[in-house]
Amino acid sequence: LFRSVPLHLGDSRPPQGLGFIGSFLEKAGHIVNIVDLYQFDRDFIAKNTGVVQQNQKASVDKLEIDLDKEIQEFKPDFIGMYIHTISFNKGVSLAKRLKRDYPNIKLMCGGPHPTVLPETLPLCFDYVVTGEGEYAALDIVEGRASGRIIKGTKVQKLDELPLPNWDWFLDKPYNWKLELFGDSTKRVIPLNTSRGCPFMCQFCGVQEVSGAAFRSISAEKLFEIVVDLIQKYDIDG
Repeated sequence: LFRSVPLHLGDSRPPQGLGFIGSFLEKAGHIVNIVDLYQFDRDFIAKNTGVVQQNQKASVDKLEIDLDKEIQEFKPDFIGMYIHTISFNKGVSLAKRLKRDYPNIKLMCGGPHPTVLPETLPLCFDYVVTGEGEYAALDIVEGRASGRIIKGTKVQKLDELPLPNWDWFLDKPYNWKLELFGDSTKRVIPLNTSRGCPFMCQFCGVQEVSGAAFRSISAEKLFEIVVDLIQKYDIDG
């Protein structure tokens, strides 16, 4: 699973959307790897203030991504790509190269741009997922998907989803601080605990992407998650 070029905040957080999809596939018995071009692509590291400001340039240098090496060592049957409109051109360019160099690997994409404008994705993508991607990705990987543009299934009970596997991310120099409290809280895992929005603000695209049905992890489940993360990873928050 790929996440391509930076957004606009520069806050250097792990990609939870891909994390949810990856964990959902893992739970079904598939082997998953996440390549974060958003944070660690050589072309963008120097411009990514979220990485540079951490004074971890030496660590970042060790993470320079050799994409062909990643693909050749992992040998994926499928590559999924998260695309928003800002990353559309680079994502399409990358997909065309991957389809040329690895024609036997099926390419799928999802995210805000494919959800709102699926018809703009070129045919180098074998599958275009609109909406939430967990069940759609599993159907694609297991051969149940019908057609090229696939409408994702909205997850009604978030308690049933496995959370991202933080082992994918914790050894990488993301921003693990919570600046709200200065430098006192140095080891913080961000949690995405809800989806959707009941409001219809004209300046926001959340309803187009996630829908109006607000859903959240239950308080009881969230408490269990927090306790488990603290015990497993010795985090501060």
